Amino acid sequence: MEIRIMVRQNGSIEYLPGTGQAIPPKDRPGCHTNTVPEINLRDAREDALLASRAELIRAARITMAGQLAASIVHELRQPLTSIVSHGGASLRWLDKNPPEIEEIRAGLREMIQEAERAGHIMRSLEALTTNSTPAMNRIDLHETIRYTLLMAKNKFEKHGISILLFLDAEAACVQGDQVQLQQVLLNLVTNAVDAMSNIITRPRLLSISTSHPDADHIEVCIQDSGDGIAEEAKDKLFDAFYTTKEGGMGMGLAISRSIVDAHHGYLKVTANKTHGSVFHMILPVFDSGREPVSAA
Repeated sequence: MEIRIMVRQNGSIEYLPGTGQAIPPKDRPGCHTNTVPEINLRDAREDALLASRAELIRAARITMAGQLAASIVHELRQPLTSIVSHGGASLRWLDKNPPEIEEIRAGLREMIQEAERAGHIMRSLEALTTNSTPAMNRIDLHETIRYTLLMAKNKFEKHGISILLFLDAEAACVQGDQVQLQQVLLNLVTNAVDAMSNIITRPRLLSISTSHPDADHIEVCIQDSGDGIAEEAKDKLFDAFYTTKEGGMGMGLAISRSIVDAHHGYLKVTANKTHGSVFHMILPVFDSGREPVSAA
């Protein structure tokens, strides 16, 4: 047995481990012998270790809470910015004489759609951070790409980005969460635009293509004509809070890889042959008759 006892004047706790053996009844009935060795500090060290572990767990929870907060800020920035933009435009249409009612209606419809998208993002992030299974549905990846480009249209016009589409994959349907995959594509497209925003010596081209690396998968390649990614940054690019952009939060690619992983896919980056980088998103092709084949 082990006896927990307060033995020092300062109130510190020590432990007395004891061992015993019963004495045969014929010698001294009802008696036993005990051996109590020197005070053993092993258990005190174990208590200190347990306390350290508890502190590490608490610190990890705080870190996770910070990561979740950063994720929410990062992912909601786009729809909230769009809501403010459409709201301001609607007020300007309202101030005209006479007011442009149809333009105001269109702006309000856009605001409602963006607010709904923000709600979907929140629910998707909640599912992602609680390890819940994504809401898997049959999704046409080509349609999702086109819709994502429509959402980013203002960015393309602002930075003078030309779009090249090569949607050549014959089987473009995947099984996944529509909002989460849209967020991945929007993150990758936005990063590509940012990478080209300061380019003045060559055209700013964003190329998106789809193909089949094998019969079971579809690959989406998002290629820009920026300056590319430094070699020392490639290994850390998908780490949380690592960023190569001034004022960046370092959450977009970490979230994107988590989402793609949850869809049995894989996300990687390579250097473009001429200028810039290519992000590759590989996902299992939809097949109602069997489980998704992992791309890892």
